[in-house]
Amino acid sequence: MAGQIPEGGHRLSRLDFRTMLRRGVWCAALFGIAVVCFGWAWPVRTEVDGFLMHLLNYCAFAVRTVVLHALLAFLVLIKVALLLRMRVVLLPLLGVSAFLAWPAWLEIRPKSIPSMQGDTLTVYSANLLFGKSDPEILLEDIHRSNADMVLFQEYTFTAQDRLRDRIIADYPHAIEHPRENTTGKAIFSRLPFTRVSEPPARSRMITPGIFVGVELDGQEMLVKNIHLITPIHPRLIEHQSRQARELIGWADSEGRPFVLAGDFNCTPYSAHAAWLRRAGMIDAHRAVGRGYARTWSAIGLKRFITHVRIDHVYTGNGLVPVAHALGEPNGSDHRPLITTVGFPARVHPMP
Repeated sequence: MAGQIPEGGHRLSRLDFRTMLRRGVWCAALFGIAVVCFGWAWPVRTEVDGFLMHLLNYCAFAVRTVVLHALLAFLVLIKVALLLRMRVVLLPLLGVSAFLAWPAWLEIRPKSIPSMQGDTLTVYSANLLFGKSDPEILLEDIHRSNADMVLFQEYTFTAQDRLRDRIIADYPHAIEHPRENTTGKAIFSRLPFTRVSEPPARSRMITPGIFVGVELDGQEMLVKNIHLITPIHPRLIEHQSRQARELIGWADSEGRPFVLAGDFNCTPYSAHAAWLRRAGMIDAHRAVGRGYARTWSAIGLKRFITHVRIDHVYTGNGLVPVAHALGEPNGSDHRPLITTVGFPARVHPMP
């Protein structure tokens, strides 16, 4: 009769679905492994030509941004492969998952606090989202942190009007460069400045921050307020790469203990962050922080999708982090950072 289901038809359909599912797992595994290999093998460059090269730079940057997301996707594939008894594909999936899990483990592993000598200094760093942060929450959080210095990114004229008079009483030493865009910055300090950087004459495309000098334990140290360019276009990855290289050159040329704090617009898995660590800079969260400390985005639906750590504090030239934590949400899409730094105790050799 017309429309009659052949004997065994249901079993055949189930077999076809299983076959399609196995093929899908193979395709997803091969594609995912290729993407991860590309992300880490591609040399992100500071000078590239042509839209295709810019796009490849951007894609490699994006792959290394979503490490946790990729790890979760691979774990799902592993689960499906186990259910389907696909033993051949399990080994490469497990290998790539372990590769992705290692940097994630560095974020959350137990950490030891170094022994310190002398005084310490606490830095509070916050991106104000074009000055939209709630001043009451922000100022209360700063007071609770007992910070010695306060760094603001995206410091607008509106933010200056709402915050300056209330913060200057406790932090009388200040350098302010408000702007009606993302480039505005300010540094407030309880400690007097030994020197102050001039406003950058060049575009933010190159110069990523302002800095001050303060004295800590009889030594001059430098604190630089960072806001690397936002990579909203493939060509801007090149500019961000050049900014990261400039920070390394600045630290080398100064030769003094330093703190770099602010919005780096890249995750700790990025090539740019890897350059800073290879140059000897210490990532405060990886050294003494807890958990993933995801700093962006803290508001809206994006917090469920793109919740990553793009705000950082780095130390170098003998200065080390002692404590590192997130500040309270204040209406910005970034969480503030509270970091205490100092000089490690010298280990004297046994007689």
